Amino acid sequence: MWPHDCAIAAEGLRRYGFRDEAARVAVAVFDAAAAFEFRLPELFGGFPRDATDIPIEYPHANRPQAFAAGAPLLALRTLLGLDVDAGRLAYALRAAEGVGEIRVSGLPVRGSRVELVVRAAEDDEHAEERAAAEREQDAA
Repeated sequence: MWPHDCAIAAEGLRRYGFRDEAARVAVAVFDAAAAFEFRLPELFGGFPRDATDIPIEYPHANRPQAFAAGAPLLALRTLLGLDVDAGRLAYALRAAEGVGEIRVSGLPVRGSRVELVVRAAEDDEHAEERAAAEREQDAA
């Protein structure tokens, strides 16, 4: 498993509307990062979780590795649904299974800093409506 490829695949899934599947892959990137003490190697063995509870490091993989270090950042973007649309921050917040809360403070957006918070309780059919209402209120 290449962490950066997994993060790219997760973002692609999200962009094509497979948000639950994207969230599962993104969370798996974070799980792998935690297993490697947040120093992701460039690749590791991808065995089923019921076969082993930990990812298996490839013997000659660089750790940490630059491509892999960026994977959690793209995975976070995927979970938050962050995009720039017509020069404005657009987001479709989505808490993934097993993730209680995600808080991003000081995110730079067009010369200012914003804070985003996603809670698992908000992961329902109305979450996007609330996010759209918040965006409209921010624009006013």
